Amino acid sequence: MRIYVVVSLVVGVPAVTLAQAGYPDQGTEQVPVIETGGVQESQPPPQRAECIPTCRSGFMCVHGTCVSACNPLCAAGQTCSASGECIADAPVQLAQPVQPIGFQPVRVSPEHEAERQRLRALRARLRLGMFVELGYMLFSVDGDEDGGELDLSVPHFALGFELRKNFAYRVGVRFRAGVDFGVGSEEDFLFDVSYRAWQTRILVNPNLRFGPFAQGFPLYLEIGAHAGLCLRGASPTGTGSMSGMSGDSVFDVQVAFGPELGIGFLAGEERFDIALHANSGWLGNEFQFWSASFSFGFAFN
Repeated sequence: MRIYVVVSLVVGVPAVTLAQAGYPDQGTEQVPVIETGGVQESQPPPQRAECIPTCRSGFMCVHGTCVSACNPLCAAGQTCSASGECIADAPVQLAQPVQPIGFQPVRVSPEHEAERQRLRALRARLRLGMFVELGYMLFSVDGDEDGGELDLSVPHFALGFELRKNFAYRVGVRFRAGVDFGVGSEEDFLFDVSYRAWQTRILVNPNLRFGPFAQGFPLYLEIGAHAGLCLRGASPTGTGSMSGMSGDSVFDVQVAFGPELGIGFLAGEERFDIALHANSGWLGNEFQFWSASFSFGFAFN
């Protein structure tokens, strides 16, 4: 004999009695039964898995897991819509910087920027050239062994080679090497004597340059030093002794060094260098000369 076991949902009505009578119970839920060796056991209904919380737009719940509603998956830069279609992402809008009231941004034209880059390239170029100087010089020449001294002022002329190089936008160096020559005549009314004086200086001159400071205003400043070997002499050209000194002429050789300052400007795509220079020279604490000159330099490249 087989025994059927059912579960009644109605309280107080035996499910076995209804089953034996052959009447289905209208107030009960019929559930499947499983035979196990003459005994049938009830099986609870399957529970549907849900996603908690619910899936966002573009995703669907499958076995309790949110998966994309688009198949195949969307490519990079696309988003799956609620209807299961891939749509392109909206472009990202960057926040604009807040400008202060009354601020006007400076807009540089392409032509202006190209010209500025060209000038920077010109200033950074290593330039080899020549220079000439014209000016006036005051120097002193030792007389005889008694310590007499002649103070002379003569025009001078210098010629040589130079190198120019800018290492930054407004900072550079210049190096000159050449020969400086001055000659002139002096007359001493106190001793009724006249003489001709001269000086030749073999020099080197490294300078540090600041500038040009702005486009269209190519002014620069220089500060540097000089050193050189000075050959100087004086010879009488008339009667009488040379300011009370013995001998007919004097001559000496000394090494001079000292500071130099200059101001100038550049022209012709910075190939031409026009400046005013002033320098002075000493040997120890003894003053030797002072000069001021007009300088003109030009580069081969």
